[in-house]
Amino acid sequence: TGQILPFEIETSYGQGKMTALNDQTGEKFTGEYSAIRRGGGMTLGNVGNSNVTLFHPPLSANGQGVLVGDKGTMIRLYLEIKPGLRPTGHGTGTDEEGRRYEVYF
Repeated sequence: TGQILPFEIETSYGQGKMTALNDQTGEKFTGEYSAIRRGGGMTLGNVGNSNVTLFHPPLSANGQGVLVGDKGTMIRLYLEIKPGLRPTGHGTGTDEEGRRYEVYF
């Protein structure tokens, strides 16, 4: 319908909480998501006589979550997350009626 729902997602390391609100119907949504990081890791080496460990942060994370409304609507979300001090991302979702959703954070 093009309606915008205020959406919040908790910053975490792999799983967290989400909330949303449908201003038109008053339905409040709560839920959780989990994500798996892709890329990143560690490289070990030597510089002179010293051992060195370099950390490579993950490049992205893929996640899934569910928002359940207090009026019975359930939205399943698929998320693409760009990790960082202030993670960003987007995703798509579908509810049991076949309505489609897009999320940005």
